[in-house]
Amino acid sequence: MTIQGRRENNQDGYLAVRLGENVSIFAVADGMGGTYGGSIASKLALDEVQKVVADHLLEGPLKLECLKEVVSKIFQRAQKAIKERKEQSPNYSGMGTTLACVVAVGEAFVVGNVGDSRVYHLSSSGTRQMTEDHTYIRDLQTEKSGELDPELRKKYSSVLTRTLDGEGDEPDLFPVDGQYACLQNGDALILCSDGLILDKTEDVSALFHRYVIGTKDLRRSAEQLSSWAFYNGSTDNITVLIASYGKLERDNLKLKKYRFPPHLPSPAARGVEQKSKRSKRGYFALGVFILCLVVMAVFFLPARLGYWSDQNGSVKEPKGERIDTIALEKKKDEATDQAKAAPSKHVEWSAFLPRALPYSLNESFPWIEYPEANKLKSYTITIGSFSVTTSEVGVALAEFRQRGLKPRKEKYPIKIQANLKDGTTVTQTSTITISN
Repeated sequence: MTIQGRRENNQDGYLAVRLGENVSIFAVADGMGGTYGGSIASKLALDEVQKVVADHLLEGPLKLECLKEVVSKIFQRAQKAIKERKEQSPNYSGMGTTLACVVAVGEAFVVGNVGDSRVYHLSSSGTRQMTEDHTYIRDLQTEKSGELDPELRKKYSSVLTRTLDGEGDEPDLFPVDGQYACLQNGDALILCSDGLILDKTEDVSALFHRYVIGTKDLRRSAEQLSSWAFYNGSTDNITVLIASYGKLERDNLKLKKYRFPPHLPSPAARGVEQKSKRSKRGYFALGVFILCLVVMAVFFLPARLGYWSDQNGSVKEPKGERIDTIALEKKKDEATDQAKAAPSKHVEWSAFLPRALPYSLNESFPWIEYPEANKLKSYTITIGSFSVTTSEVGVALAEFRQRGLKPRKEKYPIKIQANLKDGTTVTQTSTITISN
Protein backbone atom coordinates (compact mmCIF):
# COMPACT_ATOMS: atom_id res chain seq x y z
CA MET A 1 0.00 0.00 0.00
CA THR A 2 1.06 3.60 -0.55
CA ILE A 3 -0.25 6.93 0.73
CA GLN A 4 0.45 10.46 -0.43
CA GLY A 5 1.17 11.78 3.06
CA ARG A 6 1.92 15.48 3.26
CA ARG A 7 3.20 15.75 -0.32
CA GLU A 8 1.25 17.38 -3.16
CA ASN A 9 1.53 14.20 -5.25
CA ASN A 10 2.66 10.62 -4.80
CA GLN A 11 5.78 9.54 -6.70
CA ASP A 12 6.14 6.22 -4.88
CA GLY A 13 5.16 2.93 -6.45
CA TYR A 14 5.14 -0.74 -5.48
CA LEU A 15 4.79 -4.15 -7.06
CA ALA A 16 3.62 -7.48 -5.65
CA VAL A 17 3.17 -10.19 -8.29
CA ARG A 18 3.16 -13.95 -8.37
CA LEU A 19 4.34 -15.53 -11.64
CA GLY A 20 3.67 -19.20 -12.19
CA GLU A 21 3.39 -21.56 -9.27
CA ASN A 22 6.28 -20.52 -7.07
CA VAL A 23 7.89 -17.28 -8.33
CA SER A 24 7.09 -14.08 -6.41
CA ILE A 25 8.40 -10.58 -6.97
CA PHE A 26 8.07 -7.61 -4.62
CA ALA A 27 9.38 -4.10 -5.17
CA VAL A 28 9.14 -0.53 -3.89
CA ALA A 29 10.33 2.54 -5.82
CA ASP A 30 10.52 6.16 -4.67
CA GLY A 31 10.67 8.55 -7.62
CA MET A 32 12.22 12.01 -7.75
CA GLY A 33 12.51 14.80 -10.30
CA GLY A 34 9.58 17.19 -10.53
CA THR A 35 5.83 16.74 -10.47
CA TYR A 36 5.71 14.03 -13.13
CA GLY A 37 9.32 12.93 -13.63
CA GLY A 38 9.53 11.01 -10.36
CA SER A 39 6.30 9.13 -10.97
CA ILE A 40 7.47 8.15 -14.45
CA ALA A 41 10.86 7.00 -13.19
CA SER A 42 9.41 4.82 -10.43
CA LYS A 43 6.92 3.26 -12.86
CA LEU A 44 9.63 2.54 -15.44
CA ALA A 45 11.71 0.77 -12.78
CA LEU A 46 8.80 -1.33 -11.51
CA ASP A 47 7.82 -2.28 -15.06
CA GLU A 48 11.33 -3.59 -15.68
CA VAL A 49 11.20 -5.72 -12.51
CA GLN A 50 8.26 -7.67 -13.85
CA LYS A 51 9.46 -7.75 -17.48
CA VAL A 52 12.89 -9.16 -16.65
CA VAL A 53 11.50 -11.97 -14.50
CA ALA A 54 8.79 -12.76 -17.06
CA ASP A 55 11.38 -12.90 -19.85
CA HIS A 56 13.46 -15.42 -17.90
CA LEU A 57 10.41 -17.58 -17.24
CA LEU A 58 9.72 -17.72 -20.97
CA GLU A 59 13.05 -19.51 -21.34
CA GLY A 60 12.18 -22.05 -18.65
CA PRO A 61 11.99 -22.41 -14.85
CA LEU A 62 13.94 -19.83 -12.86
CA LYS A 63 16.98 -21.60 -11.38
CA LEU A 64 18.04 -20.70 -7.86
CA GLU A 65 21.67 -20.23 -8.85
CA CYS A 66 20.53 -17.58 -11.38
CA LEU A 67 18.58 -15.41 -8.93
CA LYS A 68 21.37 -12.87 -8.41
CA GLU A 69 21.92 -12.62 -12.15
CA VAL A 70 18.22 -11.92 -12.68
CA VAL A 71 18.09 -9.24 -9.97
CA SER A 72 21.22 -7.57 -11.34
CA LYS A 73 19.68 -7.51 -14.82
CA ILE A 74 16.57 -5.80 -13.40
CA PHE A 75 18.65 -2.81 -12.35
CA GLN A 76 20.56 -2.71 -15.64
CA ARG A 77 17.33 -2.65 -17.62
CA ALA A 78 15.79 -0.04 -15.33
CA GLN A 79 18.80 2.25 -15.77
CA LYS A 80 18.55 1.87 -19.53
CA ALA A 81 14.81 2.57 -19.62
CA ILE A 82 15.18 5.74 -17.54
CA LYS A 83 18.13 6.94 -19.62
CA GLU A 84 16.15 6.51 -22.84
CA ARG A 85 13.17 8.39 -21.42
CA LYS A 86 15.38 11.28 -20.23
CA GLU A 87 16.89 11.56 -23.71
CA GLN A 88 13.43 12.01 -25.19
CA SER A 89 12.71 15.27 -23.36
CA PRO A 90 14.71 17.85 -21.39
CA ASN A 91 11.77 18.05 -18.97
CA TYR A 92 12.90 14.70 -17.56
CA SER A 93 16.55 15.65 -17.11
CA GLY A 94 16.42 15.48 -13.32
CA MET A 95 14.30 12.39 -12.88
CA GLY A 96 15.34 9.23 -11.11
CA THR A 97 14.15 6.71 -8.57
CA THR A 98 15.18 4.36 -5.80
CA LEU A 99 14.41 0.67 -6.10
CA ALA A 100 14.32 -2.12 -3.54
CA CYS A 101 13.16 -5.48 -4.87
CA VAL A 102 12.89 -9.14 -3.94
CA VAL A 103 12.75 -12.07 -6.35
CA ALA A 104 11.75 -15.34 -4.69
CA VAL A 105 11.44 -18.92 -5.90
CA GLY A 106 9.66 -20.83 -3.19
CA GLU A 107 11.54 -20.15 0.05
CA ALA A 108 14.73 -18.99 -1.75
CA PHE A 109 15.09 -15.26 -2.41
CA VAL A 110 17.52 -12.51 -3.40
CA VAL A 111 17.26 -8.80 -2.58
CA GLY A 112 18.59 -5.89 -4.62
CA ASN A 113 18.55 -2.16 -3.86
CA VAL A 114 19.71 1.24 -5.05
CA GLY A 115 18.90 4.33 -2.97
CA ASP A 116 17.24 4.51 0.43
CA SER A 117 14.16 2.31 0.06
CA ARG A 118 14.55 -0.67 2.37
CA VAL A 119 13.92 -4.39 2.83
CA TYR A 120 13.55 -5.97 6.30
CA HIS A 121 13.49 -9.68 7.12
CA LEU A 122 11.19 -10.76 9.98
CA SER A 123 11.80 -14.14 11.58
CA SER A 124 11.21 -15.86 14.90
CA SER A 125 14.42 -14.33 16.22
CA GLY A 126 13.43 -10.75 15.38
CA THR A 127 13.49 -8.32 12.48
CA ARG A 128 16.64 -7.06 10.77
CA GLN A 129 17.31 -4.61 7.96
CA MET A 130 18.78 -6.45 4.99
CA THR A 131 19.56 -3.50 2.73
CA GLU A 132 21.89 -0.60 3.37
CA ASP A 133 20.94 3.00 2.51
CA HIS A 134 22.89 4.70 -0.24
CA THR A 135 22.87 8.10 1.43
CA TYR A 136 25.46 10.66 2.44
CA ILE A 137 24.34 10.45 6.07
CA ARG A 138 24.85 6.66 6.06
CA ASP A 139 28.39 7.14 4.73
CA LEU A 140 29.07 9.68 7.50
CA GLN A 141 27.64 7.34 10.11
CA THR A 142 29.89 4.51 8.91
CA GLU A 143 32.93 6.76 8.74
CA LYS A 144 32.51 8.37 12.16
CA SER A 145 31.13 5.29 13.95
CA GLY A 146 29.28 7.39 16.49
CA GLU A 147 26.47 9.81 17.20
CA LEU A 148 25.93 12.40 14.48
CA ASP A 149 24.92 16.00 15.07
CA PRO A 150 21.11 16.38 14.79
CA GLU A 151 21.45 19.32 12.40
CA LEU A 152 23.77 17.26 10.22
CA ARG A 153 21.30 14.37 10.17
CA LYS A 154 18.45 16.68 9.21
CA LYS A 155 20.43 18.45 6.47
CA TYR A 156 21.84 15.41 4.69
CA SER A 157 19.37 12.60 5.45
CA SER A 158 17.83 12.73 1.97
CA VAL A 159 21.03 13.17 -0.05
CA LEU A 160 21.42 9.97 -2.10
CA THR A 161 24.74 8.56 -3.26
CA ARG A 162 23.20 6.04 -5.68
CA THR A 163 20.02 6.23 -7.75
CA LEU A 164 18.41 4.80 -10.85
CA ASP A 165 18.83 7.86 -13.06
CA GLY A 166 20.28 6.40 -16.24
CA GLU A 167 23.88 7.00 -15.15
CA GLY A 168 24.84 3.44 -14.28
CA ASP A 169 24.86 3.21 -10.47
CA GLU A 170 24.98 -0.48 -9.56
CA PRO A 171 22.84 -2.23 -6.92
CA ASP A 172 23.76 -4.02 -3.74
CA LEU A 173 22.68 -7.68 -3.78
CA PHE A 174 21.78 -9.69 -0.68
CA PRO A 175 22.77 -12.06 0.72
CA VAL A 176 26.33 -10.85 0.19
CA ASP A 177 27.67 -14.37 0.70
CA GLY A 178 25.94 -17.24 -1.01
CA GLN A 179 23.69 -17.48 -4.03
CA TYR A 180 20.43 -16.85 -2.16
CA ALA A 181 18.81 -16.64 1.27
CA CYS A 182 15.98 -18.82 2.56
CA LEU A 183 12.71 -18.07 4.34
CA GLN A 184 11.40 -20.25 7.14
CA ASN A 185 7.75 -20.91 7.86
CA GLY A 186 6.36 -17.84 9.66
CA ASP A 187 8.91 -15.39 8.21
CA ALA A 188 7.96 -12.13 6.50
CA LEU A 189 9.55 -9.48 4.30
CA ILE A 190 8.88 -5.77 4.77
CA LEU A 191 9.64 -3.38 1.91
CA CYS A 192 9.23 0.36 2.36
CA SER A 193 10.11 3.77 0.95
CA ASP A 194 12.03 6.21 3.13
CA GLY A 195 8.79 7.99 4.03
CA LEU A 196 8.32 5.27 6.65
CA ILE A 197 11.71 6.05 8.22
CA LEU A 198 11.66 9.14 10.45
CA ASP A 199 15.36 9.08 11.36
CA LYS A 200 17.65 7.10 9.10
CA THR A 201 20.31 6.84 11.79
CA GLU A 202 18.03 5.00 14.22
CA ASP A 203 17.13 1.30 14.17
CA VAL A 204 13.36 0.82 13.89
CA SER A 205 13.47 -2.96 13.34
CA ALA A 206 12.01 -3.77 16.76
CA LEU A 207 9.10 -1.37 16.28
CA PHE A 208 8.33 -2.85 12.85
CA HIS A 209 8.45 -6.34 14.35
CA ARG A 210 5.93 -5.45 17.05
CA TYR A 211 3.44 -3.92 14.62
CA VAL A 212 3.63 -6.86 12.20
CA ILE A 213 3.13 -9.62 14.80
CA GLY A 214 0.87 -7.52 17.06
CA THR A 215 -1.90 -6.76 14.52
CA LYS A 216 -4.63 -9.00 13.11
CA ASP A 217 -3.34 -9.21 9.54
CA LEU A 218 -0.72 -7.81 7.18
CA ARG A 219 -3.04 -5.13 5.79
CA ARG A 220 -3.58 -3.68 9.27
CA SER A 221 0.15 -3.95 9.94
CA ALA A 222 0.91 -1.83 6.87
CA GLU A 223 -1.82 0.67 7.74
CA GLN A 224 -0.65 1.13 11.31
CA LEU A 225 2.99 1.53 10.29
CA SER A 226 2.03 4.12 7.67
CA SER A 227 -0.06 6.07 10.16
CA TRP A 228 2.66 5.77 12.80
CA ALA A 229 5.13 7.44 10.44
CA PHE A 230 2.64 10.11 9.36
CA TYR A 231 1.53 11.14 12.83
CA ASN A 232 5.10 11.19 14.08
CA GLY A 233 6.20 13.71 11.47
CA SER A 234 6.91 12.04 8.12
CA THR A 235 6.68 14.63 5.33
CA ASP A 236 7.18 12.22 2.43
CA ASN A 237 5.05 9.73 0.51
CA ILE A 238 4.80 6.52 2.54
CA THR A 239 4.83 3.07 0.95
CA VAL A 240 4.79 -0.25 2.83
CA LEU A 241 4.64 -3.77 1.39
CA ILE A 242 4.58 -6.81 3.72
CA ALA A 243 4.65 -10.43 2.52
CA SER A 244 4.65 -13.51 4.74
CA TYR A 245 5.89 -17.02 4.04
CA GLY A 246 3.69 -19.66 5.63
CA LYS A 247 1.72 -18.91 8.79
CA LEU A 248 2.89 -15.86 10.71
CA GLU A 249 2.79 -16.34 14.48
CA ARG A 250 1.02 -13.38 16.02
CA ASP A 251 1.00 -12.06 19.56
CA ASN A 252 -1.50 -10.02 21.57
CA LEU A 253 0.61 -6.92 22.11
CA LYS A 254 -0.44 -3.59 23.56
CA LEU A 255 0.24 -1.22 20.68
CA LYS A 256 -0.65 2.40 20.20
CA LYS A 257 -3.32 2.52 17.53
CA TYR A 258 -3.38 5.20 14.86
CA ARG A 259 -6.18 6.43 12.67
CA PHE A 260 -6.04 5.19 9.07
CA PRO A 261 -6.05 6.71 6.57
CA PRO A 262 -4.09 9.50 8.26
CA HIS A 263 -6.12 12.64 8.65
CA LEU A 264 -4.87 16.10 7.81
CA PRO A 265 -7.03 18.74 9.50
CA SER A 266 -8.39 21.58 7.40
CA PRO A 267 -6.26 24.74 7.12
CA ALA A 268 -8.63 26.50 9.53
CA ALA A 269 -8.40 23.68 12.05
CA ARG A 270 -4.62 23.57 11.71
CA GLY A 271 -4.54 27.30 12.34
CA VAL A 272 -6.55 26.92 15.54
CA GLU A 273 -4.34 24.04 16.66
CA GLN A 274 -1.14 25.94 15.94
CA LYS A 275 -2.49 29.03 17.66
CA SER A 276 -3.30 26.95 20.73
CA LYS A 277 0.21 25.49 20.80
CA ARG A 278 1.78 28.91 20.44
CA SER A 279 -0.32 30.58 23.11
CA LYS A 280 1.88 29.41 25.99
CA ARG A 281 5.03 30.83 24.53
CA GLY A 282 3.64 33.62 22.39
CA TYR A 283 4.12 36.46 24.85
CA PHE A 284 7.64 35.35 25.64
CA ALA A 285 8.59 35.23 21.94
CA LEU A 286 6.98 38.61 21.37
CA GLY A 287 8.97 40.10 24.24
CA VAL A 288 12.24 38.70 22.86
CA PHE A 289 11.40 40.06 19.41
CA ILE A 290 10.67 43.55 20.73
CA LEU A 291 13.89 43.50 22.74
CA CYS A 292 15.87 42.58 19.62
CA LEU A 293 14.26 45.44 17.71
CA VAL A 294 15.21 47.89 20.45
CA VAL A 295 18.83 46.67 20.45
CA MET A 296 19.02 46.93 16.65
CA ALA A 297 17.53 50.41 16.73
CA VAL A 298 20.03 51.62 19.33
CA PHE A 299 23.20 49.99 18.05
CA PHE A 300 22.80 49.10 14.37
CA LEU A 301 20.15 51.03 12.51
CA PRO A 302 21.78 54.51 12.76
CA ALA A 303 24.96 53.18 11.16
CA ARG A 304 23.41 50.81 8.67
CA LEU A 305 20.17 52.27 7.40
CA GLY A 306 20.32 56.01 7.69
CA TYR A 307 23.89 57.19 7.64
CA TRP A 308 26.63 57.54 5.05
CA SER A 309 30.27 56.58 5.42
CA ASP A 310 33.10 58.44 3.76
CA GLN A 311 36.16 56.94 2.09
CA ASN A 312 37.97 56.84 5.45
CA GLY A 313 35.18 54.83 7.04
CA SER A 314 33.97 57.72 9.21
CA VAL A 315 30.23 57.65 9.81
CA LYS A 316 28.39 60.88 9.07
CA GLU A 317 24.76 61.88 8.89
CA PRO A 318 23.73 63.52 5.58
CA LYS A 319 22.13 66.91 5.48
CA GLY A 320 18.39 66.96 5.24
CA GLU A 321 16.06 63.98 5.48
CA ARG A 322 17.61 60.53 5.94
CA ILE A 323 17.11 58.19 2.99
CA ASP A 324 17.46 54.49 2.23
CA THR A 325 20.84 53.96 0.63
CA ILE A 326 19.50 51.33 -1.72
CA ALA A 327 16.16 52.54 -3.03
CA LEU A 328 13.27 51.01 -4.89
CA GLU A 329 12.83 52.08 -8.48
CA LYS A 330 9.79 54.14 -7.61
CA LYS A 331 11.99 56.16 -5.22
CA LYS A 332 14.81 56.58 -7.71
CA ASP A 333 14.28 60.28 -8.37
CA GLU A 334 14.11 61.18 -4.69
CA ALA A 335 17.21 59.10 -3.86
CA THR A 336 19.19 60.57 -6.74
CA ASP A 337 18.37 64.14 -5.77
CA GLN A 338 19.45 63.65 -2.19
CA ALA A 339 22.56 61.74 -3.21
CA LYS A 340 23.77 64.70 -5.26
CA ALA A 341 24.04 66.70 -2.02
CA ALA A 342 26.97 64.50 -1.00
CA PRO A 343 28.71 63.38 -4.21
CA SER A 344 31.96 62.40 -2.44
CA LYS A 345 30.28 59.78 -0.28
CA HIS A 346 29.78 56.12 -1.05
CA VAL A 347 27.30 53.60 0.30
CA GLU A 348 28.49 50.65 2.39
CA TRP A 349 27.01 47.32 1.30
CA SER A 350 26.22 46.58 4.95
CA ALA A 351 23.31 48.97 4.53
CA PHE A 352 21.71 46.42 2.25
CA LEU A 353 22.18 43.38 4.48
CA PRO A 354 19.42 44.08 7.03
CA ARG A 355 16.87 44.11 4.23
CA ALA A 356 15.05 41.01 3.01
CA LEU A 357 15.89 40.32 -0.62
CA PRO A 358 14.22 40.85 -3.04
CA TYR A 359 11.97 43.51 -1.61
CA SER A 360 14.63 46.22 -1.96
CA LEU A 361 14.93 45.67 -5.69
CA ASN A 362 13.44 47.75 -8.47
CA GLU A 363 11.08 45.02 -9.57
CA SER A 364 9.19 42.40 -7.59
CA PHE A 365 10.24 38.76 -7.67
CA PRO A 366 6.95 36.92 -7.18
CA TRP A 367 8.58 33.51 -7.60
CA ILE A 368 11.00 34.00 -4.73
CA GLU A 369 8.41 32.65 -2.29
CA TYR A 370 7.27 29.89 -4.64
CA PRO A 371 9.89 27.19 -4.17
CA GLU A 372 9.07 25.30 -0.98
CA ALA A 373 12.00 24.39 1.24
CA ASN A 374 11.88 20.76 0.13
CA LYS A 375 12.07 21.78 -3.56
CA LEU A 376 14.73 24.49 -3.43
CA LYS A 377 18.37 23.46 -3.78
CA SER A 378 20.11 26.83 -3.90
CA TYR A 379 20.11 30.38 -5.26
CA THR A 380 22.61 31.66 -7.81
CA ILE A 381 22.85 35.43 -7.44
CA THR A 382 24.72 37.65 -9.88
CA ILE A 383 25.27 41.36 -9.32
CA GLY A 384 27.31 43.01 -12.05
CA SER A 385 30.22 40.67 -12.77
CA PHE A 386 30.10 39.06 -9.33
CA SER A 387 28.29 35.72 -8.91
CA VAL A 388 27.77 33.35 -5.99
CA THR A 389 25.66 30.23 -5.35
CA THR A 390 24.22 29.74 -1.89
CA SER A 391 21.12 28.61 -0.04
CA GLU A 392 21.00 31.86 1.91
CA VAL A 393 20.54 35.18 0.16
CA GLY A 394 22.08 37.12 3.05
CA VAL A 395 25.21 34.98 2.84
CA ALA A 396 25.50 35.80 -0.85
CA LEU A 397 25.36 39.53 -0.21
CA ALA A 398 27.95 39.27 2.52
CA GLU A 399 30.14 37.43 0.03
CA PHE A 400 29.73 40.26 -2.50
CA ARG A 401 30.88 42.74 0.09
CA GLN A 402 33.93 40.66 1.00
CA ARG A 403 34.89 40.64 -2.68
CA GLY A 404 35.03 44.41 -2.61
CA LEU A 405 31.97 45.23 -4.67
CA LYS A 406 31.45 49.00 -4.35
CA PRO A 407 28.79 51.16 -5.97
CA ARG A 408 30.35 52.91 -8.93
CA LYS A 409 27.30 53.63 -10.97
CA GLU A 410 23.66 54.28 -10.41
CA LYS A 411 22.31 50.88 -11.37
CA TYR A 412 23.65 47.37 -11.06
CA PRO A 413 22.07 44.54 -13.07
CA ILE A 414 21.02 41.66 -10.83
CA LYS A 415 19.99 38.13 -11.71
CA ILE A 416 18.58 35.70 -9.18
CA GLN A 417 18.23 32.07 -10.20
CA ALA A 418 16.40 29.54 -8.04
CA ASN A 419 17.94 26.09 -8.56
CA LEU A 420 15.31 23.44 -7.78
CA LYS A 421 16.07 19.87 -6.73
CA ASP A 422 14.31 18.46 -9.79
CA GLY A 423 16.98 20.04 -12.00
CA THR A 424 14.89 22.94 -13.26
CA THR A 425 15.65 26.60 -12.65
CA VAL A 426 13.59 29.77 -12.29
CA THR A 427 15.35 32.99 -13.21
CA GLN A 428 14.43 36.63 -12.69
CA THR A 429 16.44 39.71 -13.62
CA SER A 430 16.23 43.29 -12.48
CA THR A 431 18.42 46.16 -11.33
CA ILE A 432 19.48 47.60 -8.01
CA THR A 433 19.53 51.37 -7.70
CA ILE A 434 22.52 52.66 -5.72
CA SER A 435 23.02 56.29 -4.77
CA ASN A 436 26.30 57.75 -6.09
